[in-house]
Formats: sequence, C-alpha cells, structure tokens
Amino acid sequence: MAGPVYFIPGAAAGGDRVQVARKHAQLPPPAAGGSASREVRPGHGARSVVTGVVGAALGLAAAVTVIGVAVALWPLAKIGQLVNQYVTEPLAEKRLHNAHRTQLDALAQPKADSLVKNGRAMDLLYQHAGIGKARNACDTGGRMGRDELARLVATGERLVTALDVNALEEGNTIAVTTAGGQRHHIACSAYGARAISWYLMAVAAREQIRSPRPLPRVVEQGAYVLKDPDRKLYRFLSACPTAGARPSSHFNERADHDQQDILGGVIRTNKSAQRRIDDFRSRMPGDADTMLFDTLRSSNGDGIPELLIKWETGGTQGGGANEAHHNAVDRCTRHAAAFHRYMRHTLDFPGAFSRELAHAFNAGIGREPPLMRKEHVKQGPLRTTVYEALLELTAHARRSGFSALTLNQVKSQVGRAGLQGVEAVLESLREFTTARPDEDSLVRKLHAFEQVMQAALLQMERVDGMRRRGAEVQLPVFTCDLSANDFLQHLTSDEFVWP
Repeated sequence: MAGPVYFIPGAAAGGDRVQVARKHAQLPPPAAGGSASREVRPGHGARSVVTGVVGAALGLAAAVTVIGVAVALWPLAKIGQLVNQYVTEPLAEKRLHNAHRTQLDALAQPKADSLVKNGRAMDLLYQHAGIGKARNACDTGGRMGRDELARLVATGERLVTALDVNALEEGNTIAVTTAGGQRHHIACSAYGARAISWYLMAVAAREQIRSPRPLPRVVEQGAYVLKDPDRKLYRFLSACPTAGARPSSHFNERADHDQQDILGGVIRTNKSAQRRIDDFRSRMPGDADTMLFDTLRSSNGDGIPELLIKWETGGTQGGGANEAHHNAVDRCTRHAAAFHRYMRHTLDFPGAFSRELAHAFNAGIGREPPLMRKEHVKQGPLRTTVYEALLELTAHARRSGFSALTLNQVKSQVGRAGLQGVEAVLESLREFTTARPDEDSLVRKLHAFEQVMQAALLQMERVDGMRRRGAEVQLPVFTCDLSANDFLQHLTSDEFVWP
C-alpha cells in the first residue's frame, strides 16, 4: 500500500512532494480535527527540545571544564615558565656554547667594517635592548649587556653577509668564512635566529640615524619587510629545528604560498600558515619570545621575493620542538612555558585593549608612547592621517551621490589590501569627481587627501623597489635592495657601513 504524501516546508514553488513508503506498518487513525496527511507522534516535539537542551548543556559543561582545567594549570605553567626562562634554558644555552665555543667565538668576531663599530647605531640598539626591563620585568631574562648584544650583532652580520654572497648548501646550511680564512658550515638554530634578529635591528638603527625624517625604524612593535633573493634567508630560518607553522593574518594577501593553517589538524582556517622560531629566553628584540616570518611575493614586479619578519611576545609556541643540547628536564619546562605563553597569547585581547588605553593616557599627559610601526593602515601612524581621513572623504562623496563603494566596503578593502586598497578607493573617487566636475568641495578634499597621503609616505621612507602595505619598516639588507645611484651615494657617506 502506498504511504501518505508529506509536503516539505520551504520547498520549491508549487511544492515538491516526497512519497514515503511505510512497509509492514499501519498508519494510526487521524486525530480528531486533524489531517490524514500528517502523522502525529506523541511527545516527539518535547523530546527534540529536551535533546537540544541536553546537548547545549553538555557543550557548555565541556567548555567550562576546559577553561577550568586551563585556569587551574595556569599557576603551574607559570612556575614552569619561570624555571625554564631563568634556570633550565640558560643552562642549556651554556651547554650549547661549551660544545661549540670555537665556532661561536669565530662568528662573534666583528668584521673590519662591522656594524658593531658604528657607535651611534649600537647606542640606539643598546637603549632598545633595555626598554623591556621596565615594561615587563617578569618575562625578560635579565637586561642584555653590551658585550652580549655586540656578539649577537656580529654573529648575525656574518650569517646574513654569507647568505648574500653564497648559495645555500645541502640541508639549507650556509658556509661562513671567518677571520683567518676559517670556513664554517652553519645550520640555523634558535640562537642563530636571535643573532640575525639583532643584526636586522642594528641595520634599522643605522638607517634611523642616517634618516632626516622623524619616524623611527627601531620600534617596539611592528613588522619588518626586506628583499630576500632566492628566498635564502627564509629557507635558512625554516631549517631551524625549532621552526614550525603557526596561524597568522599578517600580509596574507601577499604570501607566496597557498598553505593555510589547519586548527588541531582538522579544521582549515582562513589564516595563512606562516613560520615561527621560539626564543624561550625572551631575548629577541623587544623582549619578544617568537620570531614570526613568511615569504612574500615581490611587491614591484621585479621577481625578487620579500621576507616578512615580526617579533611577538606570548606567541603560540611549540614546546615539543627542541635542539640537540636540550635534555629531558629542559623539554618538560619548555612544554610548561609553551602552554603558559599560548594561553597568554589566546587571552591577550583584554591586555591589548588595556595597552591601547595606556598608550592614549600616556599621550594625553605628554609621556612618550611605545614606538610602533604597524603594517595595517588602520593602526599606528597612518590611522588618523590616512584611514580615518579616507573614511571621512568617502562619506562626503556618498552624500554627493557616490555609490560605487559603501563605508563598510572601504573598511574591508583597506583592511585587506592596505595602501593598495587605499589607492583603489581613490581611483573610484577620481572617476566619480571626473564625471561630476561641479562638486568643487569634494574635488578640493580629494586633492588635499592625496597630498597628505603622499607626505605621510615620504615621511616613512621607502626602500627602492618595494611597495608598502602600511607603515611597516622596510630594511635594505641584501645587495639587491640598493639601486646603482643609491649604492654610489652610500659609498661616499661617512656613516655608511656595508651590511
């Protein structure tokens, strides 16, 4: 016998019917006043509600349990992190130096034209190295001394110079020639990444001293971008035993790969899978404990890849990645430190908000705020002069009949593409004003904004051949960063020291 026909709510116009066969079953008689075309299941609705409530309660209970366990483990993780940072990690690093003392001492010998001998740059760098002591005393491994800083800069300089002139060898190692013609084959390590970090910051200090413009290059927070021929620096850093993937949205639109972060190895997110190297002693620039880096496409069409580097505090560290000089005790405390910093990074939204309030308060009372050069147009030095001014200009244009973009679309485009997004919005506004020449007020505002934007870009400076996303610091590190004219000009400068 054919079963009843049910209508599915929300089906296509005209109502698609689904024939339901009921084998070996007799339909119950219709309820009084009911319809023969609808099966009545006593208690079905109530059971569905109960099932939904129970499922929601179980989900909430699971979330509360996870949060509770994390909160309960937080003090233990903090103790483990402090033990790791002040006891086990320094001892492990001492073992590393004892095992490779000859090689490390050779790398730390400054070259004849070393940046270490630029006293003004090193003074600025030493000042930066001491900034974090007052800001975050619990999370710094002690104030860095001038001798240690000089060794790191000299080591990083030799590594980067070798990467500039030599090809990477098997396993992405690099051959470095030191004093006396000694040749060393160096593989990247967390210590090597720290040394490269401080050398790049020393280059930033040198560029800041040479620049007549006020915006700094040696900053506490911000992104750095440099040309990276053949991706040699990226490949060298990626070969570090403690290097790993981590989710990040920095420069996603310019990433030179299609690798996406997979949360828990299961859920694919919309964030790029960038790379990181952890410093469990928090002795990278800005007291950072993570170097975030990624390879970017050329921004000017010259085919030379670029490298993003950003130093962060409280990053999503991996405690399971270790080097040969770490023993079992080191590994245990590294897991605790990684858990603590991961939680701090995850719960950093209130901290970030409080820091923004503190920055605004300090600016209000005339106290010098932290030095920041964000790559986002809506953050840092471009927020007022470019981002907010562009929104005001767009709102004015919309009142005059401009409909190509809404304010939300402008926000999204600028947030996603940075200054290139700003230029795209300006192009739409130019087309509108060309078709509406009677809008004198809008035309004047558009021209005034373009002048302000150009002045802001000139103030930040720009390395030859690189396009900005926002206010990121652009560093000339490798030979390809300088045009011929710039190269000749730098050679005649008293302060010029070849990287």
